[in-house]
Amino acid sequence: LRFVQVTLLGSVLFGSLLVPGVSFIARGIKHLSHLKQKHNKHAAGMHSMVLLLAAFSYGVPAAYNATSAAYGRCRTYCYEK
Repeated sequence: LRFVQVTLLGSVLFGSLLVPGVSFIARGIKHLSHLKQKHNKHAAGMHSMVLLLAAFSYGVPAAYNATSAAYGRCRTYCYEK
């Protein structure tokens, strides 16, 4: 179960962070000779909101799990078997 969780987390992080970051760097290197680059403000805003949504979708459940009163009981119960 833990392996599946880590695999899913890795694939989502890879898809939402690494791939866009590498594409931004590649585009910057490709257009390095141009002094002025043009960007679509609407697309940049949309991509930043999707990235923020992905960050919150990981952060909120993790914060709830860390502050939950049942955290210790569930951890003990789940890993005893």
